[in-house]
Amino acid sequence: MPVTPAPQQCEAILHAAGIDESLVSLVIVPVPGYSVNVVCILNDRYVLRASSGDAGERFERERRTLERLQDLDVVPRVLGSGSFELGEPAHYMLQTRLPGDTVVARWPGASGATRHRLIAELAEAIGSVHQRPA
Repeated sequence: MPVTPAPQQCEAILHAAGIDESLVSLVIVPVPGYSVNVVCILNDRYVLRASSGDAGERFERERRTLERLQDLDVVPRVLGSGSFELGEPAHYMLQTRLPGDTVVARWPGASGATRHRLIAELAEAIGSVHQRPA
């Protein structure tokens, strides 16, 4: 399991992004075992994703893509990114938190009708992205 950031590191990341608030809550989000990211919810309003290895390149590609899609409601805003120590050199990306639950959290207990609706909503969001010029 990846190492999670300390509360002091999370608060420093908030401040580095120009967010002048103390860290009040830090929730580590369960991710699938194959995930290389650590995902944290900070103050119920921000998502901090951190990872080592090639994360700097991955997060930079994702940041550029998210910035191109900022006019879509389904896209979080990138608030900051950088590097820090997480047992080894690591990179992070701080984003706004979108309302709602993740599909990973909802899927196991979802009825067939709910799963169908989730797939339709995901398809609509992906369709909006794919309609964008390259």
